[in-house]
Amino acid sequence: MGRWTSRYRCALVAAILVSGAVAPLLDVPTPAGAFTTTGWQLTPAPVSLGSTNNELTAVSCANRNVCMAVGSAANGNYITPVAERWDGSAWTVTPAIPPTPAGTGELTGVSCPAWNFCMAVGDESGILALTEQWNGTRWTTEPGATGTAPDPVLAGVTCSSRTDCTAVGSTGAVDTAGRTLIEHWDGSVWAATAGPNMGLTVDDQLLSVSCPAPGACLAVGRAATMFDANTFPLAVGLSAGAWSVVTTGIPGPIIGMGSELRSVSCPAVTTCIAVGYRLSPSGDGPPLIEGGSMSGLTIQPTPGFSEGTMLGVSCSSAVSCTAVGGSATSGTVVATWDGTSWSLALTPTPAGGGAPVEHGIDCSARGDCLGVGDYGAGVPANFALILRFEAGGYWLVAGDGGIFSFGDTAFYGSTGGIALARPIVGMAATPDAYGYWLVAGDGGIFAFGDATFFGSTGGLPLASPIVGMAATPDGQGYWLVAADGGVFAYGDARFYGSLGGITLARPIVGMAATPDGQGYWLVAADGGVFAYGDAQFYGSTGGVALAQPIVGMATSADGLGYWLVAADGGVFAYGDAAFFGSTGGLTLARPIMGMAATVDGTGYWLVAADGGIFAFGAPFFGSTGGLTLVRPIVGMAPG
Repeated sequence: MGRWTSRYRCALVAAILVSGAVAPLLDVPTPAGAFTTTGWQLTPAPVSLGSTNNELTAVSCANRNVCMAVGSAANGNYITPVAERWDGSAWTVTPAIPPTPAGTGELTGVSCPAWNFCMAVGDESGILALTEQWNGTRWTTEPGATGTAPDPVLAGVTCSSRTDCTAVGSTGAVDTAGRTLIEHWDGSVWAATAGPNMGLTVDDQLLSVSCPAPGACLAVGRAATMFDANTFPLAVGLSAGAWSVVTTGIPGPIIGMGSELRSVSCPAVTTCIAVGYRLSPSGDGPPLIEGGSMSGLTIQPTPGFSEGTMLGVSCSSAVSCTAVGGSATSGTVVATWDGTSWSLALTPTPAGGGAPVEHGIDCSARGDCLGVGDYGAGVPANFALILRFEAGGYWLVAGDGGIFSFGDTAFYGSTGGIALARPIVGMAATPDAYGYWLVAGDGGIFAFGDATFFGSTGGLPLASPIVGMAATPDGQGYWLVAADGGVFAYGDARFYGSLGGITLARPIVGMAATPDGQGYWLVAADGGVFAYGDAQFYGSTGGVALAQPIVGMATSADGLGYWLVAADGGVFAYGDAAFFGSTGGLTLARPIMGMAATVDGTGYWLVAADGGIFAFGAPFFGSTGGLTLVRPIVGMAPG
């Protein structure tokens, strides 16, 4: 196995795993992504074919619908690197990593700044650095830059863009003679830097790195005395173009004790959190958590943590961090930081023997978190483990552009109080839920948060008013649709066709895009559905006598089905879209204006003109029902 696994991870896992029969991850088969309630949920990971031991060590998300987890799969003594991709509804094993020259290897770090770019790092047989680049379709091996340095390996990586990545690791550690290694990717090649070392130690290694700003990074790991008799935390920072050792909470070796930092996250230059473990002659101590800035770290108190190891941490801000790891007594350990103190989070445990361990985590500013690791009774009976925290919420928008946010969604701005040429008719959220667009009847676009303005029909003479919009899956474009079925594409949204110029029985009332952004549906007030691009037709209410007209639609997570909703809340499900309920037949204070589906497609919300929310298979986060609104609610978007 690779050095990081054989020398440290296996020893750690062996110390905290318990013996016993291993059962499947969940007692009954459960669709990937089946977690519509908020909180921590287990979701099964795919198993690499032909393997008997699977573990995931790191994860990175470009947005909540595009994540990449990396690790290794083993069959006996043969170990290969693996990468698994989350598309918002299911995990799949990506096309094979190119064979390594050594024949074996593992990936221990990954960073995905964009949906179609990831950089993963690791090692081949524990003696050669391994770097892989993902372009949205396949992996390619990128030659490292370690030159003649002995036994170079990489352990962690962070990328701000496809032309700026920093990876860390070490050289020459096979004979416990490690020296820190730092490499930088400029979009074409890797360039290596011999990192700083403690000076009084003989085995210095970097395991994780975080770069919150250009030219500013903090990397952490371990330093060891001869033959690893004593280990202690190591931290090095990049400032003013130079790397240097910075202080940590444990300044040097303590006889009979060991400690190291395994992961670091810096949401800002002035705020960093690093996590790891500490051991004593009597056994495991409490997890090691240190906080501070890029110029130095100090130990943070962890009351309630009797023992355990923290292996991963992700901070979206100075007051929001989540750390994961493992414990001999409780299995998976998840702790959250609110800017003042750490607290333990309750998480589900997989069925069967073997304590679960989380190795890596990535959290969004909204609060979504994805943790990866393994569980079981050790080789050859480990299973990949994926633990996800699904934040939830939605926005409602009124005709004057007033925004109402519920659940974990944030308010980024509105047009409330602004004189509009035409009223707002709909909205769409960015894929990462950090922003949204509002669209008016004249096609005027208003962008808030991280939503970017790509163009509008505002000021253009339209044959019919705009009635809705949909965003591309990467958030770099959007479509507008008019009542006559005319479609207008902006940004990276492609035009696949429209009904403009065709006589319709009833006007178009909305649209929805396919998950891959290569097509869209239009829906008319009589429920007629028109499919373009790779969107498939699964059925419609066209020609059916409806009690009330159709007012909107939403698609299932995989795009193989859709729902239509009528003004009385009647719901019509087609393809693989399941029926979860409706308000059809109920007396409503105000008519339904639209609907939105949960991220995983296992539920939906209906929204009425007064902002009343009706949740089916989906959590209720609040509503404006009962409030006096200046203008009626005209649409909603999940956050």
